[in-house]
Amino acid sequence: MDNEQLDAFVIDVMDLFNKKQDLEEKALKKSKFSDLTVKELHTIVQVGLNESRKQTDIAKELGVTMGTLSVSIKRLVDKGYIQRDRDPNDRRKVYLFLTKRGRVMYRLNLLFYRNLVKTMAKDRSEEELATLMQTMREVHQFILDTYHLLDED
Repeated sequence: MDNEQLDAFVIDVMDLFNKKQDLEEKALKKSKFSDLTVKELHTIVQVGLNESRKQTDIAKELGVTMGTLSVSIKRLVDKGYIQRDRDPNDRRKVYLFLTKRGRVMYRLNLLFYRNLVKTMAKDRSEEELATLMQTMREVHQFILDTYHLLDED
C-alpha cells in the first residue's frame, strides 16, 4: 500500500468513526429513547454488560470521574433507565442495575451491533472471518492502549 492509498484508507476510517457517532445521535433522536444522550447510552451499555457493578468500575470503563458519572447516573435514574442499590454491608458501595426500560435500550443497542457483525460476516469464508476478527481485535487493542496512555496523564 503506497502513501496515497494509506491516506485514503485513513480518511475512510476517520469517517467511519465520525459517522458511527452521528448515527447514534440521530437514531436516539428519532426513537422512543429520544430523552437519552449518546454518553448516557454508553453508560447504559456499560451497566448492561455486567449488571450489579460498582459505580467506580463503570467510571473507570467510561474514562470519567466519579463526579461526572454520578451526575449521569442520577439523570438515568430520574429517566427510569438505571436503578441504584447500596450494599447492605457497606453503604458506601453503590451497585447499578438496568430497569426494564434500560434493558430494552441495551438490547436494541446490542441488536444493532449483532446486525453489523452479521453483515460483515455475510458471504465470507472462515479464513476471511478469522482475519477480520483478528484485525478488529487489533484495532480494539490499539484504541485501549492509546486510551490508557492518555488516562495516565
